[in-house]
Amino acid sequence: MLCLLLALAAGWARAEVIALNPDVQAEYVVKRGDTLWDISAYYLQHPWQWPELWQVNPQIENPHLIYPGDVLVLTWVNGRPVLGLRQDSLNRRMSPRARRSPLDDAIPPIPLEAIAAFLQGPRLVERDEWEAAPYVLAFADDRLLGSLNDVTYARNLADDSERFWQVLHRGQTILDPETDKVLGYEGIPVGALRLFTFDDPAEGMLIDVTREVLRGDRLFLEGAPPLPGTFSPAPPEGDIDARIAAIYDESTQAGQFQIVAINRGSEHGLVPGHVLTLEKKGEKVTDPTKSMFRSVRLPPLQIGYMMLFNVADKLSYGLILQATHGVEYGDLARTPRF
Repeated sequence: MLCLLLALAAGWARAEVIALNPDVQAEYVVKRGDTLWDISAYYLQHPWQWPELWQVNPQIENPHLIYPGDVLVLTWVNGRPVLGLRQDSLNRRMSPRARRSPLDDAIPPIPLEAIAAFLQGPRLVERDEWEAAPYVLAFADDRLLGSLNDVTYARNLADDSERFWQVLHRGQTILDPETDKVLGYEGIPVGALRLFTFDDPAEGMLIDVTREVLRGDRLFLEGAPPLPGTFSPAPPEGDIDARIAAIYDESTQAGQFQIVAINRGSEHGLVPGHVLTLEKKGEKVTDPTKSMFRSVRLPPLQIGYMMLFNVADKLSYGLILQATHGVEYGDLARTPRF
């Protein structure tokens, strides 16, 4: 279950002014299908400022859980905008029936269905992890390709290894746009290997095969790394200046609710939930007032936001939450500027 929780780290105080969007309505009825990001983006120019806008009511156990049918009311207190629940929504929240309502009814922070395919599809694997992983050595009867129920031999397994392993084929290579070095690969699931022995080579049988298995395919423990139980969308504390290193489905451009990888990770202070602005590098133009028509680089053009949900050491995957232009390889992903 992913709870609807938007909490900023203690002591974080980058934004002193809560900037509202123009022409917002005083009341907003939460609809099924809404996300917290949708509602935040409706009210705020900087949607991650939600906790600074929300009026904490001590009668509500978790004010950041909101449900379809709740009516949000925008008021002003001491010159600052404040968002709370209308009284009838509060009354419903306080009823015994509401207290028994499952938290799964709460609206999610982001459209979780947008990353469902990622959880079942290719895995983000860093280069060093891929190179060190156990691998398919050969198949019985000198076969070149492996299929369902084929006897298969593997190497680089410890004596006390697990019996069931996911078989990954190397997919898209993820290059660092700044250095052209290989950051990692998309590991495409092609089946599973059930081990019978742990000798060198180990022996097993292919099961749950979805496509042909190749010699050299890597073995990983089954299942993609789990998502965190909650997301805390907030800008990174440090200055991040990353580049788009890959688009999940190998398209040339990505838009809203598509997944992209960046060339920064936990080594750079990133964690799941960090929000970054997406920017196009400023174009070079000529200055018409100069006799030699000197070129000038325009400032970067902000085109949207992304939120990280899968962070490795040197690279991360994120979901594009808003985009006014197509996001491309090499575009910028930076700490938001107020």
